[in-house]
Amino acid sequence: MVRALRLVPTDSGYAGTTGVVFYSKVSDTFRGTVVLSQEVTPPTPQPLQIKLEGLGSTGTDVLSNEWIGYIGRWWDNGPTYNGNITDAQYGEVGTIDNVLGYVVFDGFDTAGVSKTFALDSSYHTLWDSEPGRLAPGQVAMTDGSYRAYFALTENTQWWRGVFLSQNPLEFTIEH
Repeated sequence: MVRALRLVPTDSGYAGTTGVVFYSKVSDTFRGTVVLSQEVTPPTPQPLQIKLEGLGSTGTDVLSNEWIGYIGRWWDNGPTYNGNITDAQYGEVGTIDNVLGYVVFDGFDTAGVSKTFALDSSYHTLWDSEPGRLAPGQVAMTDGSYRAYFALTENTQWWRGVFLSQNPLEFTIEH
């Protein structure tokens, strides 16, 4: 079964463009297709990052946030680190600060309007894998039910958000 969820622009530079993410409700990994209503020209001449973002360590789905963070990265929204942190630092502050688990797993070439994806890789920035993480193509998601946001962000130093799913996606991973 395929689900569809609307993407909303989160940056005024992309106003006028709409998007939809189509994704499998049950699969062996998070997979689907993202479609934009028109080609976009980002300020930086590079693909947009395709990300899956958990709901945070103090949110409504802590478990899938952790599954996502452990295959990807962590962003501490709290006062302790207020930025990217390691797995060990997440263990220290995950119940104190609201730490977001996220994974960059593919790129969207803005010269087109659609991209089919499957989460099997984890990158720091596009095409640069994180030391200590599995090699590209080797990432396997944990079986279970997930609630997470789908995001497209610029592949820049500040990872500026461009599009975000209107609501969290809900899907199940079964191997």
